[in-house]
Amino acid sequence: MLSVGYFTTLQIFFVILLYLPGLVAVLSILGFADVQRFFVAPYFWELMTLSVLGYLFALVTPFLGLLWVMMIKSFIGGDSYKNNVTPGCIRSGAGCICGSGASEDWKTW
Repeated sequence: MLSVGYFTTLQIFFVILLYLPGLVAVLSILGFADVQRFFVAPYFWELMTLSVLGYLFALVTPFLGLLWVMMIKSFIGGDSYKNNVTPGCIRSGAGCICGSGASEDWKTW
């Protein structure tokens, strides 16, 4: 079982690892492209093209994040679609929430 501090550290590490490629891409685009030209130029179709590209980028970003996480998981080891977590009981103040095939005898914890 992981301690709370170690688990939180792993969460922070993997969130940074998840968002790092997108952050590098956005900063690279802002650093090299002439972004303000599209907003101050009186060209309607260029502005519409940039708006559609921005919308499509926002639409595709979660799927790219999913592919990135699946690639990270394949590097760590194991199948991208399976995990080694067995179903069990989660004990809470309201009682026990049991998954499929879990023991109903949660009071022996």
